[in-house]
Amino acid sequence: MSTKKNQSYNVITQLFRYKHSISSAEIQQKLADNDLPNSERTVQRLLSDLKNIGLDFEYNPQNRKFKFNPSDDDYQTKLIGLMVAADFMQSVAAFPTNTLQFIEFDDRVVAKGSTFLPDLFKAITTTKWIEVTYQRYENDHPKTHLVAPLFLKEFNYRWYLLAVIKTKGPGKTNMPLLFGIDRIVNLSLTDQSFNKIKLQKLSDYTAWTKGHIEKPMDLFDDVIGVRFTQAPVQEVILKFHPDQAPFIKSQPWHSTQKILVENEQEFTIEICVRPNDDLLTMILSQHGNVEVIEPKELRQSVIDMLQKSLDLYAPTKTTNKKNKR
Repeated sequence: MSTKKNQSYNVITQLFRYKHSISSAEIQQKLADNDLPNSERTVQRLLSDLKNIGLDFEYNPQNRKFKFNPSDDDYQTKLIGLMVAADFMQSVAAFPTNTLQFIEFDDRVVAKGSTFLPDLFKAITTTKWIEVTYQRYENDHPKTHLVAPLFLKEFNYRWYLLAVIKTKGPGKTNMPLLFGIDRIVNLSLTDQSFNKIKLQKLSDYTAWTKGHIEKPMDLFDDVIGVRFTQAPVQEVILKFHPDQAPFIKSQPWHSTQKILVENEQEFTIEICVRPNDDLLTMILSQHGNVEVIEPKELRQSVIDMLQKSLDLYAPTKTTNKKNKR
């Protein structure tokens, strides 16, 4: 895709992001301001391309404007954000020597194992079995598996691969697992295709049964992060210090986030998830700015973790003796 075309997409998506309803004349003017092709025919072609990509908008003949119509707000937000970020990263990569003197990325942005991403994505889209050499943190020696890759997920600056291991022997069930890409030592694509439809029925595996799994990404609907759990979906109520409201609203904890209370004394939200270790980590990272109201089990887990942390700083008998002197 050409750089100018990418820039044009970026201009239009940003207009939709901030105005939600824009006219063809506004698009033309914005494109012209950025020294980009801006004829009426060009605008129509760009809009058609964006619609084919997945951006949801419709034309209103009454006010002659295109209205951004996010039927799936979370997906639309991700799509626009990805396009804007891709355009920016492409600009940085085009002239790295010049741009990197003004920009510093977090070292974790370039995650370990990210060099495998192109091959993994190719294997997923072409439904090819891949041979993966994988080393767990707790094992000294890597193991090689033949796996069917289904889905890639990024969380907390790490990439994960959802895949199904091909087991040997008749009557044995292929087992779905989550692989940390940073622990992949080597991988190679094979010329063998797998039946993606069959392997996508992940609800057949009792450990992950949820009842509404139609595609691999559905496994992550009810959890924060990547750690699966047997816990049922629950209403998690979190009470924040009111100063945290702008941050929690601008970066929701989950797609189900709903504001229950917002005033000068408190900011309380509700999310519907399966409580897991990743949720617990997010709560603890708030450094005392959040209180778990419900469920009681999660609240107690937070109390236990905070007490465990306090115990690390408890004065020892030796310290007490020194203080007495």
